[in-house]
Amino acid sequence: TPENVENFVGVIVLDLSQPPTVMRTLLMWINRIRARATECVERASATDGQLGQRLVTKMMSWLSGNPDLARIRPSLVPVIVVANKYDQFKTRDNPDEHQILGRALRYACHYFGAALCTTDVTDSLTMAAYRKLMSRYVFDVSSRDSTHADPRKPMFIPIGCDSVADIGAVPAPDEEELNWFRRYLDQKEDKTEDDDLNGWCQIFVVVFPKS
Repeated sequence: TPENVENFVGVIVLDLSQPPTVMRTLLMWINRIRARATECVERASATDGQLGQRLVTKMMSWLSGNPDLARIRPSLVPVIVVANKYDQFKTRDNPDEHQILGRALRYACHYFGAALCTTDVTDSLTMAAYRKLMSRYVFDVSSRDSTHADPRKPMFIPIGCDSVADIGAVPAPDEEELNWFRRYLDQKEDKTEDDDLNGWCQIFVVVFPKS
C-alpha cells in the first residue's frame, strides 16, 4: 500500500521442480511488483512528494558502481528471487540444463535489479543464505558475504553484485533451435525491450519445453 511501500520487500518464490514454469513465473511477478510499487508511489505523492526519490536513493545505494548500471531496470522496491527446491533440480543429469537455468535466472534478476538465491529446505546453509538476504533488505543490515554464482551449486547474489560480463552471452542457437525460437516468438506476449533477456527466455524454452 502507499503507507508501507517504503518498508516493502518483494519475495518471488520459483519452483525448480517444475523448470518450464520458472522464467514465466519470474517475469509475471516481477512486473506486477514493479507496477504496484509505482502505483503506490504515485498515490502517495500528494502527501509525500519525496517518497519516490527516497526509494530511488536506497536502490542506487545497492546498484552504484555496477558496470551495467545504465541497462538495469530495477523496481522501486527491493525484490528477492528465491529459486526453491534446489534439491530436486540438482539431481538432473544434463549439465547444460544447470548452466541455462542458472545463467538465465542470473540475467533476469540482474536486469531487474533483484537479488537471487537458491534454497533447499533440507539444507541449512541455503536457508541461512536466504535469511541473510532478508535481513539485508528488510532490516537494512549490511553484509560482506561473498557472491556465489556457479549454477552447478546453490547461488547467492545480492542486488547489484552480478554483471553481464560474468553471466556471459546467450548461447547461439542451431537450426533446430531456431525453429523453436520462431514458435516461441509467435506465442510470446510479454516480450521485453532488452534483446538479451528475450534471448535468454528463448533459449530457456528450447531447453525446458512445456510438457
